[in-house]
Amino acid sequence: IGDGALFSGKIQNTSGDPVLVTDDGLSFAVGPGAADGESATLLLRPEHLSLAPATPDGALGLLDTTLEQTVFYGATRKYVCRLANGATISATPAENGGDHLQHVAPGDSLRLAYRREAPHLIREGHHGA
Repeated sequence: IGDGALFSGKIQNTSGDPVLVTDDGLSFAVGPGAADGESATLLLRPEHLSLAPATPDGALGLLDTTLEQTVFYGATRKYVCRLANGATISATPAENGGDHLQHVAPGDSLRLAYRREAPHLIREGHHGA
């Protein structure tokens, strides 16, 4: 799995806008196909995450995080971020967020985004995503 992060919970799909809600209250927007109340695990990989646009659309899932660390890998960077529940996730945005990400420091708030259909949703009783 590498730097991917796994989040388990139940699907809430009351308004046609499905989200995976974890036991500790985190919410992750997911693509269509999972039934309300269904147990599932979301695999969110670093390459799925980018800096959230100023005006995100409904196709995006959003995560409010705190930057913990920036790791340089030559031409790219990995951003290690902490979620509200204390879990960490890594982001390796392809565009590195332009000028904005060059000015963030550990402790700064960072809003990340991902396409709802990008992460792998592993539904209980199903094989695959």
